[in-house]
Amino acid sequence: MSETPAVSRRLLLGSAAATGALATGIGAAAPSASAAEQAPRRKPGQKSMTGVPFAAHRTVRVGVIGLGNRGSGMITGWAAVPGCTVTAVCDIRADRAKRAADRLESKGSPRPAEYGGSADSYARMLRRDDIDLVCVATPWEFHYEHGRAALLSGRHALV
Repeated sequence: MSETPAVSRRLLLGSAAATGALATGIGAAAPSASAAEQAPRRKPGQKSMTGVPFAAHRTVRVGVIGLGNRGSGMITGWAAVPGCTVTAVCDIRADRAKRAADRLESKGSPRPAEYGGSADSYARMLRRDDIDLVCVATPWEFHYEHGRAALLSGRHALV
């Protein structure tokens, strides 16, 4: 009669952890269909990310997704940076987008375009051709979707 080797607790926990990590990795690698696929993409052979030739001392045009505490602070910060202008603001709540645009305008900045009121507002904002940089200031569970959409649309992204 052969004896079955005893399984140590360390081996059992290590195997369970490896299996869990593998399953998690496989699930995370599966692409999800979202509004990101609807965002415009860089054309083949296009040299710059936005299709605009980069000149020295050009204004950086910023779009902000998410206008809660961090996002509303970001727009004020970006507006204060020389050579930057906030061209579009976006939040699922339309009242936040309007309030952010009002605040920038009251501080003497050009009024940014407002996007809000629906879950695909960010995709509509990314269809604009006057955004160079997208700041994602949404809750962490939306970082991947919003950051990916920004990158696929040919923008620089800060997440």
